[in-house]
Amino acid sequence: MRTSTLRIILASLALVATTSAVNAQGQCITSYAGVPLYNRECVPAARDLASKLLGRSIPYLGVNGGAKDLWTVATPGWTKIGNTGKNIPSMSKGGALVVWGPSVGNGYGHVALVLGVANPTKRTVWVVEANWYLGSGSIREAQLDGKVLGWLMPS
Repeated sequence: MRTSTLRIILASLALVATTSAVNAQGQCITSYAGVPLYNRECVPAARDLASKLLGRSIPYLGVNGGAKDLWTVATPGWTKIGNTGKNIPSMSKGGALVVWGPSVGNGYGHVALVLGVANPTKRTVWVVEANWYLGSGSIREAQLDGKVLGWLMPS
């Protein structure tokens, strides 16, 4: 699939998200592109989003595994790009998974699918995710700060 086509698909899918509520930081949603997000952990939701939208799988992390563990396990089909504090995910291949470290998510970290770069100067990206706002799904502008370990790019 051509990169421009994938970008258009990802952008247009934001329009089909099922909305449950809206807040000041982002849009809370119950599903995205047919993938349920409400009352789910971030890793299984990211796994389903990556499979459906990018045709990629992410590994099972075990019963006690958390999103942060995506940074230390093998992730076939993905290239890991570390957060340098200056870089942002390249959308040249469409989609990426942002991985937060143990300083978020009660020590388990967090993972979200990048929909696009929001502001390259401020290092923010639009993400779709599960379990960020009180167990709901959300589409929000996320800061790529020091809590982000890096991102997984489809390879």
